[in-house]
Amino acid sequence: MYVNSQVVGDCGHSSCSVNSDFFPNIIAYDEEGGQHQSSGSVSGYSDFGESRAYANLDGFGFLPTLKVYASSEFGENSIARAFAVQHYTYQGSDDHTVDLNFNLHGVVSPSGVDVTNYLTASVAVLTGPSDRFLRWDPFDIEYLYEELGGNFEQVGIEQVGIELGEQDVPDSLSFNIDNGQSFYVLTEISASTFAGTADGWNTLSLNFTDTSGLTAAFGGSLSNNQPAVSVPLPTTWVMLILGLGLIARRRL
Repeated sequence: MYVNSQVVGDCGHSSCSVNSDFFPNIIAYDEEGGQHQSSGSVSGYSDFGESRAYANLDGFGFLPTLKVYASSEFGENSIARAFAVQHYTYQGSDDHTVDLNFNLHGVVSPSGVDVTNYLTASVAVLTGPSDRFLRWDPFDIEYLYEELGGNFEQVGIEQVGIELGEQDVPDSLSFNIDNGQSFYVLTEISASTFAGTADGWNTLSLNFTDTSGLTAAFGGSLSNNQPAVSVPLPTTWVMLILGLGLIARRRL
């Protein structure tokens, strides 16, 4: 995983860039992550804005959970980005269909200027033999998928986004896989503001329709990784016990 946050002051709107070498007005900058890391969190604060990014391979099926938040004053720019890759192997019947569902939830306020605030998220899948590994490159998901993923079967790459208001934007990818094969799930979410907020802290979430036969490189077998079952609160248990007691008393 890799996370990055930055706040840029006096950037002249569209002249802002994530490249700190060319734009010295970056006031707050932080990054964290790398190959073989499974979680990370960074934040940047200044009088001009705020940015936060979070990544963890703790979602359902050990899929990435990604969160970003950016806010800035008029004429300033805040950017947050979270990126993660999870590797899976499959042991089961051939020609098995894997359905990967994802949803971007976020709230974006209008910028009030001629540049759009936004949240964007991308999800991609590459499949191949279990002994073939993908080169680590967290800086461009499309380059990682299209160029470095050339030795894999490119299942698909999907992008969803929010430019205004509160929205849920769902999408999915489906593919077939044979026994002994593996696949990579590539994920990314970004937030950028020039005035206002782009809140994706709740969040880019992913899940598999069926986890049978899957093992995650970070996390292990998915056979016991099922959605949590809600448990009644203690007060609820008391009411249930009292209710059962009344029923039993009436039957006496």
